[in-house]
Amino acid sequence: MLLWRHNTIDSMFIESFNSLENPRVEHTKKHLLLDIIALSLMATMSGAQCYTEIELFGEIHNDWLMLKYWAAPQGLANLIDKN
Repeated sequence: MLLWRHNTIDSMFIESFNSLENPRVEHTKKHLLLDIIALSLMATMSGAQCYTEIELFGEIHNDWLMLKYWAAPQGLANLIDKN
């Protein structure tokens, strides 16, 4: 039952955000836009209030997030661009 619910949530998330236009320059994309959005949402729902706290959330939960959710080729620790 939990697996079905998880897949439903994934499908709803992808359906909701997949149509967003990605304004980034093609050659600078290191991560999927959906991964960035999901990380930002999870972190802010967990209390993160700025980019550095979102990055910290990603670093702390990197192994779990990579195992459960992400296709981020560079790992979540580098997901938030510091430039």
